[in-house]
Amino acid sequence: MHSSKGLEFSTVIVAGVGEKAFDKEEQEHEVRLLYIAMTRAMEQLLITACGSNELTERLAVVIEDVA
Repeated sequence: MHSSKGLEFSTVIVAGVGEKAFDKEEQEHEVRLLYIAMTRAMEQLLITACGSNELTERLAVVIEDVA
């Protein structure tokens, strides 16, 4: 995700969001990287996650608000 900054792709797939347990600082870093990855998608974005945690629950709320 670091190297995708400034680039655009028709499809972006982000796998395993929130898979590891993070402390607050690491989670904030992951959220920033996820934002970069998400904004690189021009047509399609696929995000996968395993299980539920604070980050995946926040994403679910955002997705429901958009839909």
